[in-house]
Amino acid sequence: GRTWRISGLVRYNGLYGQFENQSLQIVHEWDCLEAIFTYSVNPLSFRLGQDKQINFMLRVKALPGGRRQGRGSAGEALGSGIGDLY
Repeated sequence: GRTWRISGLVRYNGLYGQFENQSLQIVHEWDCLEAIFTYSVNPLSFRLGQDKQINFMLRVKALPGGRRQGRGSAGEALGSGIGDLY
């Protein structure tokens, strides 16, 4: 349906001949909320055995999530670019 989305991501490492990461994400949208469930498997992790992760996030669409407003990717302040005005 239009309120459910399923996406997957698989990353292959040709050097080792294995998959580095396998992820599955299920998203359900409402008018003002979004629920995101993510399952990831990392067989080539530095830990012993496979590294498995389950993440759940409930996001309010009206609020900016994960982005700082007025800041660039390196943390610098964003401006109009016309220099200092006195």
